[in-house]
Amino acid sequence: MGFTRDSLSNSHQTHNLDKEFLSAPIKSTVDKFQLIPEFLKMRGLVKEHLDSYNYFMNTGIKKIVRVNSEIRSSVDREIYLKFKDVKVGEPSVVLDGVAEKIKPHSCRLSNMTWALDYEEAIIFRNGRKPDGAMPRGGRRPTGRELLFPEKKQ
Repeated sequence: MGFTRDSLSNSHQTHNLDKEFLSAPIKSTVDKFQLIPEFLKMRGLVKEHLDSYNYFMNTGIKKIVRVNSEIRSSVDREIYLKFKDVKVGEPSVVLDGVAEKIKPHSCRLSNMTWALDYEEAIIFRNGRKPDGAMPRGGRRPTGRELLFPEKKQ
């Protein structure tokens, strides 16, 4: 059972469609492939990428930290690091030694690399007494530099 472009674009005119049929999972790869043009027409490729990126930055990173929250020493199991939280800042670029907030789209157009400030809260335990949460931060390069690293000669 395949979907054609005509059947999808005319489906809004037909109100007596079977709702179970419409909500059923599409199992065939060929049928899924035929839906791509309609999906892109509705949502757009850029919107999908932005939604995915925003989900990762706001939710995905925190899930990764939760799943991998504790690192124990292989020599002494009483020594460990525990990641409590991570916060990601806004995109910025360093121009003339000063970090300025910038939209990633501007960097892509200018062929520049941008970075995100991040801060993580880590608990270090050595033996029996845990040290308090230690805030730690840094800058994470993002953008062209990661996708197309320059070759060093």
